[in-house]
Amino acid sequence: MALRQHSTPEHPALWFADEQLQASDLTGLNHAACQIISNRYDFWQRCAQQGINAQFSDFVTQNLAPATVQRVYHRIAKEKPVVHHVINQAASLLPPGGELWLAGAKREGIRTYCAKAAALFGTPAEVRKQGMAYLGRIVRSDQPAGPALDDHDYPRLRPIATTHGMTLLSKPGVFAWDKIDRGSALLAEQLPDWLQRLRPQNLLDLGCGYGYLALMAHYYGVTQIVATDNNAAALLACQANFTAQGVNGTVVASDCGDGLAERFDALLCNPPFHRGFTHHGDLTEQFLAAIARLLSARGRALVVVNRFIPVPRLAEKHLRRCRLYAENSSFQVFELGL
Repeated sequence: MALRQHSTPEHPALWFADEQLQASDLTGLNHAACQIISNRYDFWQRCAQQGINAQFSDFVTQNLAPATVQRVYHRIAKEKPVVHHVINQAASLLPPGGELWLAGAKREGIRTYCAKAAALFGTPAEVRKQGMAYLGRIVRSDQPAGPALDDHDYPRLRPIATTHGMTLLSKPGVFAWDKIDRGSALLAEQLPDWLQRLRPQNLLDLGCGYGYLALMAHYYGVTQIVATDNNAAALLACQANFTAQGVNGTVVASDCGDGLAERFDALLCNPPFHRGFTHHGDLTEQFLAAIARLLSARGRALVVVNRFIPVPRLAEKHLRRCRLYAENSSFQVFELGL
């Protein structure tokens, strides 16, 4: 990756890494010269396996003193508040002469982000094309930083919707963070009859986000709930919602349910099909394989996907039972079982 070659022992670096960075981007990285803060549990796991100094958090930097980092690197995230938050953190962490390096594609807004960082830092940005991407370098001036970029008050959990008497809490950095996702809402409509028929002893919300599906299952009477996600912001929001609503549940950091030994009678899932800016068709199959591993013998899963995702074909190698349970013009809900 374009940023990797600039991490040297003479220039130790702090990386803010989200889903845009992949395991292959770590190849050849000078482990002694970098520290990584990642909001992705799977990426943090890979760093630990390779002996890289890494932290799993929602881009929290309270343990780092201001003006103590020489270089900050960020392959720009998909969500604008995340990028703005990283740039704001860099303005605090870098001393005069410290460097912020940003990488990304033109269509992803890399030039705009570099210009915003330059205005904040009080110096011009150096931007050059490198292969299909652009690489920006912004040097921190010795003047006070300008006004912080609008990051939607990134760290703050806030009410975003009310449903069934429950106020839902969320924050930037969570998928569909400021609304009830329409696909998840369609799945939730099926829960009263489905749960009444199934009468599960326990339930897993796989890829929970801020916990909407788990909260709806709780509302309809499920008493033992586990929620898991790969994203640090989602885990924070889900735990806050569980606490606020008195959910008897556990929130677990996990990549697609890895590390979970328990089997579940009921499983709810709105699987992603994008990783950052890129559509990844194998993500749906990864979740289907996890569902097959995590269901009990009598268990059933409800999964909602966009209509163009071929769940019946993808499920064939993992699950015996797959039937269309509900649909509308945009989404389909499938019931799956072993």
